Amino acid sequence: PPPAHLFSCPPLQPCRLLVSMPCTSKGHGSRQELGFKSLVKLGNTAQIEDVQHALARYEITWRTRPKAATAALSVLSAEQLPALAVQVLHCMQLRHIRINAYHCGAVSSACEKDGQWQVAVDLLRRMLEKNIETSAVNHNCAMNALRRAGHWKRALQTLHGLHEPSLVSYNSVISACHDSKQWHLASQLFWKMSVQRALP
Repeated sequence: PPPAHLFSCPPLQPCRLLVSMPCTSKGHGSRQELGFKSLVKLGNTAQIEDVQHALARYEITWRTRPKAATAALSVLSAEQLPALAVQVLHCMQLRHIRINAYHCGAVSSACEKDGQWQVAVDLLRRMLEKNIETSAVNHNCAMNALRRAGHWKRALQTLHGLHEPSLVSYNSVISACHDSKQWHLASQLFWKMSVQRALP
């Protein structure tokens, strides 16, 4: 089971999330990764105090350059450090550093890659509870994580929560239904996806 502290971060503060990004991360083995080497070394078992201390060196830069925070979270995703990524997001909130869709997307991607479907879904839930406009990556990563865990019903619920599901979203849930032998439902979703693609 995931570490308990993954669920300890408070709800995200309201902010407009208008951008989207794919459910992948880059930076492994790059200069960006080397720049965040001290952060990566903390690992998934880091205490909140240690993360706070490590972020002190980045705080000023992250306030003026949100992409720098995205780069750090993307490195943590590539290194498969979902617990640490969540802790960093938590500390950003504590330090009143504005959180955007790229930040949340990188954390969602880290959780999806590591099979932490509870955390990916919880992050999505917190964003929706605060009426934050989410990006597709948050939904897609949550659905992919649910698919891998065999939770097709919850994946379907997440799909229904989307106003305009993408083909990636449909494919994730169709695969989840197929893997769980929900053939009829998978066929229905495939038909619905085909109709959506045919619309202007």
